[in-house]
Amino acid sequence: MTSQSLSRVHYFDRQYLRVNEFTDEQLYQLALRRRHNVTLHSWGIVSGLNIVLENGNPVVYPGIAIDGYGRELLLAGKVGIEIETFDDLATDNLDVWIVYDLQDAGATPTGYGSCIKNDAQSTYRINETPLILVELPVSKIVDPRRPPGVPDATLKAPVPLMSDDPKDTWRIYLGRIFRLAEGKFSVDGSARTYVGLVGETIDHPASGARVEVGKQSSSDVSRMVDGKTYVYEKSGDVRRFAVFVPKDLNNDKLQTTENLAPRFEILDTGDIRLRGETIIEGSLRVAGGALQFVDPAQFTADAVPQVPSIYRFQDDGNDELRVDLGSDDTVHKQFVIGFSSSDGNFTPCVKLELADITGGGKLQPLLTVFGDLKIDGKLVSSTVVPITVSQGALSALLGSFQSGVAAGNQNP
Repeated sequence: MTSQSLSRVHYFDRQYLRVNEFTDEQLYQLALRRRHNVTLHSWGIVSGLNIVLENGNPVVYPGIAIDGYGRELLLAGKVGIEIETFDDLATDNLDVWIVYDLQDAGATPTGYGSCIKNDAQSTYRINETPLILVELPVSKIVDPRRPPGVPDATLKAPVPLMSDDPKDTWRIYLGRIFRLAEGKFSVDGSARTYVGLVGETIDHPASGARVEVGKQSSSDVSRMVDGKTYVYEKSGDVRRFAVFVPKDLNNDKLQTTENLAPRFEILDTGDIRLRGETIIEGSLRVAGGALQFVDPAQFTADAVPQVPSIYRFQDDGNDELRVDLGSDDTVHKQFVIGFSSSDGNFTPCVKLELADITGGGKLQPLLTVFGDLKIDGKLVSSTVVPITVSQGALSALLGSFQSGVAAGNQNP
């Protein structure tokens, strides 16, 4: 393991330079870049390195990864998995990893090498070519963030350790290959681990868009982009995640300052807040909670939504929870309450609609009850519609009544 200090070569005139000075200079630059790789990022796969079945056989595709020592693992070409490995290890499951390695890039020109015969240190070039390891799985479930062979103290080190020694292996998991009974193969890459970012905020370089992760601002924070100042409002509660999105810049070219409240935020209490119109493509399920309307909708009596909506409405002292079927247009809209049976059929119980009750072409609310109606209380109506009975119908009703009375008198 190399030293963790940031000591660099100090050059001066007529300095005697040995191979150690050049080596230390190179290691200093490597350590800076690799420390950047694992302190401002988390280690893992950057891109590619997928295990793909090509002509029925597993192949690791080119890609790049960064291991826990900050070293880049660049796989420039495809690497095939030898099928014989399954039989050699007497298994039908194989885990595939990639590790850092150094390989001699070629012979040193004659007369320019070390005087020591077969001295491995005298090679002119050395390639950082990673190795693909194919091994017998040590467990049914792989924990890719705890690769085998890495000391626990290294995994938990507050300051990432650096190493240029290939013997300090840091495996990066690429996936598991299964040999099926019919001689075919399948690949499980669900446990692959990828690189991440380490930071508190992510800012778009050309707009005011921002993502906050774990930030706890006690005051508003501002940032200037292309001459425009964006002010990110602090939260009255402690928030753990927030997304800020500015307005369309094309519509606000003359605006020099824009105050931004988060369109989406998660508080430390677990509450989630959304600002602005929210569209959900699919079903919305409320599990273990309630659908609440804490504040009234910003509607007025003459400006209500034109699409079916459920909202809280306040006006002139009234506080209503409305089920609004939307605009009164040619579409025959209905509000129906009912039950779904086990076979998937829907049985209506109550239906509310607009219908031409009188036949005069004027639509009026009509409530239809499918089944018995039980009223526990008074039935109150502001108007009573008179029913006119013809003289013939009235005579028939009176005759039927008189017949019933006479029959009752004959059979006491």
